[in-house]
Amino acid sequence: MAIETTWKLSVETVSPVTVGEDVYTDVVTQVNWTCIAFDGPDSESISGAKTIPMPTSPETYIPLDDIFTLEDEAKRATVLGWAEIIEPGFVAAREADVIAKLSARLATPSTSSVDLL
Repeated sequence: MAIETTWKLSVETVSPVTVGEDVYTDVVTQVNWTCIAFDGPDSESISGAKTIPMPTSPETYIPLDDIFTLEDEAKRATVLGWAEIIEPGFVAAREADVIAKLSARLATPSTSSVDLL
């Protein structure tokens, strides 16, 4: 079976934020992420957080309500897209890290204890 990955994402917000004369609510300030690699029942994960810059204009503000209306895959693409803007290669690097972590564990022979009496 091939190793697959998935992401669990949550955000932290702050309200209100004033930029010039504009006031924003539910401004995303941080993305909390967990990248999970799995191969059948075996899995490994890595977690972290990525700080999101404050909006500087109406064009750089994305209302949190707009994100909630998206389908799950579009939500994932939007939030991980922010991380990619801040750190190009972020998604591929985290997925490679967690796949390597699971691959190393799966390559290690397992030991067990067997009761004889």
